[in-house]
Amino acid sequence: MARFRAYSSDDDSSSDDGSDTAPINLKAAQSFTALSDDDMDDEEEEEEEEEEEEEEADDDDDKGSTSSGSSEMREEDLFPPRRRKEALVEDEDGEYQQVRDDGLPLPTVSSRLGLDAQRIHVMQTSFFRVPEEAENIRAMMQDVPQPALRAQNTLNRKHSRDSDGEGLRFESRERASFAHDIEPPAYRPSRKYARVESSASVFDGHEDASVDAGLAFGRSFRVGWGPGGTLVHLGSLAGPASTSKSTSNSSTIHKTRVPFFSKPASPHSLSSYDLSTKLLQHHLSHSPIAPDDAGIPFADPTSPNLHFASFASLFPTTDHSYEATLFRLGQALFDLLDLRLGSDITVDIKNRVSALARKAALTAWLEHTVAPTVDSELRVPGTSATARVWTLLTGNQVEKACEAAMDAGYVKLATLVSQAGGEFEFREDVKEQIELWRTEHVDVHIDEYIKRVYGLLAGLADVKNLDWKRVFGMHLWFNEPIDAPIGEVFRAFERSVTSLPMTKDGRPDGLFSILRLFADPACSLTRVLDPASFGSSRIDYTLPWHLYIILSRCMRVRDFSDRGDPGGWHNEDTEAEEEVRVDGHSPTADLVTSMYAGQLEQIGLVQEAAFVLLHIEGSAGREKAIKDLLARSAHLLDDWMVRGLVGSLKLPMVWVQEAQAIYALHQNSPFEAYELYLSARLYNPAHDIAVAELAPEAVVRKDLELLKTMFGRFRGHAVDGWSIRGKLFVDYANVLTRLPELYDDESTSAEKTEEIETLTRTGARLVGLLPDALDGRNKEALTIMLDALVKVVDREKPGAITQLHHIDGTTRIQHIRATGVKRFLKSIQVN
Repeated sequence: MARFRAYSSDDDSSSDDGSDTAPINLKAAQSFTALSDDDMDDEEEEEEEEEEEEEEADDDDDKGSTSSGSSEMREEDLFPPRRRKEALVEDEDGEYQQVRDDGLPLPTVSSRLGLDAQRIHVMQTSFFRVPEEAENIRAMMQDVPQPALRAQNTLNRKHSRDSDGEGLRFESRERASFAHDIEPPAYRPSRKYARVESSASVFDGHEDASVDAGLAFGRSFRVGWGPGGTLVHLGSLAGPASTSKSTSNSSTIHKTRVPFFSKPASPHSLSSYDLSTKLLQHHLSHSPIAPDDAGIPFADPTSPNLHFASFASLFPTTDHSYEATLFRLGQALFDLLDLRLGSDITVDIKNRVSALARKAALTAWLEHTVAPTVDSELRVPGTSATARVWTLLTGNQVEKACEAAMDAGYVKLATLVSQAGGEFEFREDVKEQIELWRTEHVDVHIDEYIKRVYGLLAGLADVKNLDWKRVFGMHLWFNEPIDAPIGEVFRAFERSVTSLPMTKDGRPDGLFSILRLFADPACSLTRVLDPASFGSSRIDYTLPWHLYIILSRCMRVRDFSDRGDPGGWHNEDTEAEEEVRVDGHSPTADLVTSMYAGQLEQIGLVQEAAFVLLHIEGSAGREKAIKDLLARSAHLLDDWMVRGLVGSLKLPMVWVQEAQAIYALHQNSPFEAYELYLSARLYNPAHDIAVAELAPEAVVRKDLELLKTMFGRFRGHAVDGWSIRGKLFVDYANVLTRLPELYDDESTSAEKTEEIETLTRTGARLVGLLPDALDGRNKEALTIMLDALVKVVDREKPGAITQLHHIDGTTRIQHIRATGVKRFLKSIQVN
């Protein structure tokens, strides 16, 4: 009798070969995995009913018949087979397999039929389109409402996170069978951690406690940057590949000053201090400083005298340093040229003459720049005559190359060299000669440098072992036509030398970047002004900032790509009808300015850093940056520096006084900070210092006149919280000063009685307000004030004070006694 299994086909169910295995419908099995738990339970119940009906039909057919292969009927054949509880469990490969309730997996299709599992998987994917069917079933099930907690189970995935604090991550659980429903686990919300400000921390005011060092120094353990490149860290600084000698449990906090500048790029280069001082002094002399529309000082670098030639004049003509070479290149490429042409010359002729003059200026710069390299190669001992000719030609020293060839007896070579960079017919003739040598196989017998010279004359120069400047010079002098624009020469140079390294340590050369900036009109300063290209340090913004000022602010030939467009032009003076261009804001420009100012601040150039910050475009950002600089450098603000900041840079004196007040308060000099804040007309911080520091000390010293004078300087000015803070001390001084005088005055009048009543009510009110004004910071002064007020008020009206929770000791007893006596006397008078 054949036994049936779940998912068996009709054809296989009719077989009676006595085997317990039957082919499984793979398509049905895979589609089954995409169903929900409820659908699986319903489908299983239907299949069980169908199996029971089929088994009953088989039993009816087998009644009265005997099997040909056996002489007796087994007892277990009379009963339906007991089904083992089975479940579908996902394996490591993401596929499902049937597992019995005892934990043993059922035989797979491949093991039962002797087929390759990988081949079965390929056939299943290609024929039954399981992913598409599963996706269709999911789309059909999207509209079915699901319980909220059951939907959370979908978040249970491998390597899932619960960083959002929703408590949705559940552990994986397996069901014994599809008849057994898994209840969702109890909702357990995760703990959320939030950063707490220092003022709201429970450890505020207990930082010196050593019981719990982890809580006391919790904010100090993380690495942080301070002013002037100061790095606060634990242990020692180490790179990714280096090893540290200190252990990870070290509790020593170190302050390391990280230098922004490194050594000069070359022995001829100036130090960062000297270079910045020289360039900024020249810049300051040509940059007017005036208040902007918001009244904040602003340095306007739009003077026509600020150009590359003016900066290049700061260096001697014999100076071959990188900085001098850079400004001379800018002069050759971007500065205006004096063509000395008449007014009747057409525009086409002017443009052509201008291009030739610009090319001549670039040629002169290139010859001057490569001259030291050429001279150093000529001084190498053992240099042959032909090598000298070749080396001189790489520096465009054609006349000296001809003389060297003549001195060595190469007369014909000298004749050819004299025609270098000539007409195209000459280049074609030289090419034919080179090709003739190659076809006749005599080129191997010709001197190497002679072949190089012939290749240069033919426009096929060998650029091996040459720097990019001399290679570009060959294109400029010998390969391209004399009237070719610089941009066309540069593009031809880039096409021919793609493999030539024009970078240093993976960074583009600054000179090459400036040349690209001129040759490519679409190139912006964002691609060019990389600090790593213009110096030995990746964070040295000295040259990039000055180049930005010259090219963008002064000459207006290039700008950063993030510069906004506010709308063009506006009339500055209606009568003169002059129009001034309005530029948009560039965050990159402000970033470069701030970085350069930070470097100057680190080496102690505070005035220079303030001058650089005056170029920040936004008024609010400029004011805040300069104030922060002055506050950090307050200990350096002596009389000489203050005169420079206020006189030369036109900074408001109140900014300097505010910075000095912050430093005085840091040095525990509250009275000096109070005076400086008042001088700067900053009444709110001066009022805070007077209430928190100065007034309690005056109360302890019982100097009531000082209290009146101190807070009298705030009259007529808007002060935050004046009525509930500073005015209380003024009223306290008035009550203690005026009430004794009125008590000693023996005269009687309605005005005196009314004034005493008013002062008494004021004193009673102060007893309830002073504890909140002092905020428990000076208990000694609070005790003295409350005791004095209680005594003077109880003398006239003992029952006026009702708040006694801040009154202790003898004063409380005396107040209770005075109140009792007052009530007793009042009762006697009534009786």
